[in-house]
Amino acid sequence: MPEKLLKTEEEEAAFVKDYEKLMSVKDLAKKWGCTRQTASAALKRLGVKVQRPSRKATNNSNWKGEYHPKLGEWSDQMVANDIKRRTGKTITRAAVQIARVRRGIKSQRERMLEAYEEALP
Repeated sequence: MPEKLLKTEEEEAAFVKDYEKLMSVKDLAKKWGCTRQTASAALKRLGVKVQRPSRKATNNSNWKGEYHPKLGEWSDQMVANDIKRRTGKTITRAAVQIARVRRGIKSQRERMLEAYEEALP
């Protein structure tokens, strides 16, 4: 019988944290040296909802990307277009949004709405 993948609570916590960071069972399995099925089963056993990537989301949606100087100042679509122009990589607007949210940067629209609400009497 094969050894148990996660032996301690610390390993379980690290495993879940890695999944939340990588957002891909395939990448998680590669990092932990197991199969996708084993990683998926372990996540389910730990009560983590495993989501299958949609075809639409597979286009670089896991892009962690380098920090773009206009992230949060420009619209997410403009940042994606600028990255494509500079690097040739096709990045979706959704991928830029995910990277922005992970960094805790508010969108251009959110900042405009906050400024508008502050200006109200």
